[in-house]
Amino acid sequence: MRAPLKTGASTLSGLQSVAELLTTPSPASPLLSPRSRRRHYGTLHVPLSEIQRVSRTSHVSVTATFLTALLRAFADYHQHLASSHDQLSVALPVNVRSRENHTGGNLFAPVRLAAPLSPAERPTDALRVTDHLLRSVRGNAALQLFPALAPAFGLLPEFLLQAGIRRIGSTVDLIASSNVGPAHSLYLSGAQVTSALAFGPRGTTACITTLLSFAGTCGIAYNLDPRAITDVTYFDHAVRRSFAEYLGVEVLDPLGGAPRRG
Repeated sequence: MRAPLKTGASTLSGLQSVAELLTTPSPASPLLSPRSRRRHYGTLHVPLSEIQRVSRTSHVSVTATFLTALLRAFADYHQHLASSHDQLSVALPVNVRSRENHTGGNLFAPVRLAAPLSPAERPTDALRVTDHLLRSVRGNAALQLFPALAPAFGLLPEFLLQAGIRRIGSTVDLIASSNVGPAHSLYLSGAQVTSALAFGPRGTTACITTLLSFAGTCGIAYNLDPRAITDVTYFDHAVRRSFAEYLGVEVLDPLGGAPRRG
C-alpha cells in the first residue's frame, strides 16, 4: 500500500458517507411512532401487465408506481385520523450491482428518503414526483461505495450493530421492496402454484410492504404493527382502494380478505 494514511482516510470518509445514507433521519410520522411486537398481515393481487402499462405510460419505473400507490394509501390513512403530517420516512433496497459485476448473489444497499404524503392531484404527476425522488436517491455517490465498504460493518460488535438496526428501524415508517419473480407457472409435487407472496421482516419499523411478480401477477404483501397503524381495517381498504384507482382494475385478495393478526 503506497499511501496507507490517505487510503485509511478515504475509507473512513466512505464509511461515513454510507452511514449517513443509512441513518440520516427522515421526518417520520408522529401518528405511526408507537411500536409493539404485534403483527397484522395484508395481501392483494394486481395484474403485472397493468402496473407495467401505467408505469410505461407515465415514463416511470414499476417501483415508482408501487411506492406512489402505497404513499396514497398512507396519505388517506393520515387524513382519516386527522393528521396533518405531510411526509413519510421510507426505506427501500436499491440494486447497486454494476453491469460489469457478474458475481452471484444479491447486491443491494438500503437507502432512506422523505416521501411526500400530499401527492400531486393528477396521478401522472404523483408518479413522476416519486420517480424523480427515487432517481435522486439512486444517484447518490455513497451508493457506489457500499459494495466495497459493507464488509466493514461486519467488523462491528454484534450488540452494537443490532442496537443500531433497532434504532434506525424505529424511525422508519415504511419499508417498500419490489422484486422480480418467475415469469412462468411453477409446480410443486405436481400441483400448480397459483400465487406467490413475500412477507418481509418488519423489525422495529411501522410497516414493510413487498411486491413480488409471479406468472403475470404482482402479489403485494404487508406486515404492519397494529400499535403504529391502529385502524387496520381502514388501512386495508385504503391500500386496496389506492391500487385500484391508480391501475384502474379490480384488486383481489389471494388469502380471502379475513383479518390476519399475530
